[in-house]
Amino acid sequence: MKWSVLLIFLTFCSWSCKNTNSQQTPATELSVTDTVAQEEPKMPVRPTVYAWVDRLRLRESPDVKSKVMAEVAEGTALESLEERTDFTTEITLRGQVFNAPWLRVRTPDGIPAWVFSGAIRDFPPTPSPYDACERRRMEGKYEAASACQQKIQARELKNVSRQIEPTDTGYKVTLLSGETRNLVNESQIEAQLREYQYLTYYDKLGYFAFRINRYEGGEYILMNDKFGYVTPLQGYPRPSPDYEYVVTTNQDAESGYEYNGIQLFGFIDGGLQTIWEKEFGEFEPWMAQWIGKREIQFTLKSRPSAREVEMKSGRLFLGRDSTWQWEMF
Repeated sequence: MKWSVLLIFLTFCSWSCKNTNSQQTPATELSVTDTVAQEEPKMPVRPTVYAWVDRLRLRESPDVKSKVMAEVAEGTALESLEERTDFTTEITLRGQVFNAPWLRVRTPDGIPAWVFSGAIRDFPPTPSPYDACERRRMEGKYEAASACQQKIQARELKNVSRQIEPTDTGYKVTLLSGETRNLVNESQIEAQLREYQYLTYYDKLGYFAFRINRYEGGEYILMNDKFGYVTPLQGYPRPSPDYEYVVTTNQDAESGYEYNGIQLFGFIDGGLQTIWEKEFGEFEPWMAQWIGKREIQFTLKSRPSAREVEMKSGRLFLGRDSTWQWEMF
């Protein structure tokens, strides 16, 4: 009898335990998952190249006889499609021979085409606003050159009307610091004649460019746009594409009143200083063009009194030994 009662009791307890567990709410397991935003795939950014020749022709295929697909101005940005020929072509540009492959590009209008890679760079050119005027002067078209220069000067002066103000006696220059400088002409004594002529503002360089006309000849200056420091120059200035250097050229192989040569300036101790220069006798240096960040090309023309006009090219470049080297060909 005792054993029967004990058996019934154990059976009841076992059933009760199972029933209790079945009524308990099962524990919820929290799983932490990182939510990653599904971004749309981005199109790869293709490199940009720039035309370094005016009226540069882009062709249907990599051949100088191929159909012209577009013609772009110097400085035009082109999208590189990163396809290059495995052969090169020899082409003369600005008097210099280039042996280079062709590159497939896309124009701003979306036209795919081939371009000779010797005519492009991976940085934009820094043409002077007076290049067209200088070319006419080099060709002996002096009236056209003078008219061109007056037109460009008026436009350049309008662009900086808040900083450069013509006065009855010269110019009033308002610096970025708010201070002013006055450039005063001198016309009372012929031998001391000094007449300032505003040329342009190289804002990335941080300098205003002026020419000083004198009774016989003239010179140039660069004025710092922040502090008004003045750097005298012997020729018209053209900054390098990265604005680390400035090259000047001036022509006077006949009278000798002005400098006839090339100067190269670099930034030393925070200021522009001459680091290379060359004077010429029988030739005059024209049309300085930066064809690289450390390479400049020039057109050299024989002196005006020469019996026959002779044209040559010159190149100034930074050599592997970190010195500037000159070539004339």
